Amino acid sequence: KSSRVQEIKKEGEWLQASGEGDLLAQALAIPIRLITVHKDREGLGISDTLTFQEKEKSSQEWNTINDSEKPQEYIVIIDFGGHFVGVRSLNQQSS
Repeated sequence: KSSRVQEIKKEGEWLQASGEGDLLAQALAIPIRLITVHKDREGLGISDTLTFQEKEKSSQEWNTINDSEKPQEYIVIIDFGGHFVGVRSLNQQSS
C-alpha cells in the first residue's frame, strides 16, 4: 500500500474515492469524509464515513464519532457513484 500512496502523490494520479480513500488520506495527510449516495431497487441510501490519515486507524461512520473526537479539518468528497478523484499537491500547482 505504501507504494500506492507514493503513486497517488504524483501529479495527475487518479483513484477511486470509495476504494482508495485511506490511501488518499495518507497521501494528503488529512482525514477524508466520504459521503456516498447509493441507489438500488429499495431506493436511495447515504453512507457517511471518515477515513483517517493514520494507516492504523480504520474508517468510521461519521455519526458514530463523538463530537469532541471529530477532526476540525478534513476533506469532503461527495460520491454519486463511479466518480474519480485527481490528486495534486498544493506546492505543485502553477500560479
